[in-house]
Amino acid sequence: YLEACSMSSPTIDDSALIETRRASGSLNVDGDGDASQQQQEEDDIPPVRAMAFVFLSMFQAYAAMQNLQFSIKKEMGVGQTGDKAHTFTWAVTMLHVGKLISRLAHNVICACWSPVTRVYLSMGFVVLGSVVPPAFIMWGDSDWLGWVFISYFCIGIGIGVFEATFLAVITPLGKSTKSFSILGIPTGFLVIGVPGVLLMGAGMSAQFIYWYVIVCVLLSAGIVHQKAPRALKDRLVLDAVQDEQRQQLDSE
Repeated sequence: YLEACSMSSPTIDDSALIETRRASGSLNVDGDGDASQQQQEEDDIPPVRAMAFVFLSMFQAYAAMQNLQFSIKKEMGVGQTGDKAHTFTWAVTMLHVGKLISRLAHNVICACWSPVTRVYLSMGFVVLGSVVPPAFIMWGDSDWLGWVFISYFCIGIGIGVFEATFLAVITPLGKSTKSFSILGIPTGFLVIGVPGVLLMGAGMSAQFIYWYVIVCVLLSAGIVHQKAPRALKDRLVLDAVQDEQRQQLDSE
């Protein structure tokens, strides 16, 4: 399903390349041909390791929302009991509500956008959600619990769309890239949960964690812009060249 999604909404340039291969007969639309040879070629594609940083960045934001809840409660003067604490608990559950909604509905709401555009959209939501705590709660000294609802809901939406889309975007880069990229998920939780929390215990403000996460996500958007949109085009061109070489060898 994810591989199908990655090809369902190609850009104009991608469509032109697909049509070129289809016209030349080098694009196999009927599923015929040597599947084992295609599988071998896919396995031989070297991994694009930078994509692991994209996973790491997004899941650092996810981890920050979970590990820094106490810092937000402290800044807002929320205790462990009472109506305010109860409302705060409901606010942080918006992380999972946002994920649920985006996973179930993103194919409907985002149907007009390509998978790459959906990844950018998810990153925008994550950046927005990550900006709220340091800017409005910690720096702005606001105790309005609505900021927590907004922050956690935006992060949930962003993570939900990202999880359902990003693997489709990097599918043309091969299985090695996908396998390597997934390592960014536990690494993201590790970075925030171990050295991040230790630094906060040593006196570092939680604001630095949030701003660090934001910078990483913005850098990840640049990596996606540089690598992912060209991945399909590069792969199609490479496949076309390899098909032509095989045809020449067969004719000889």
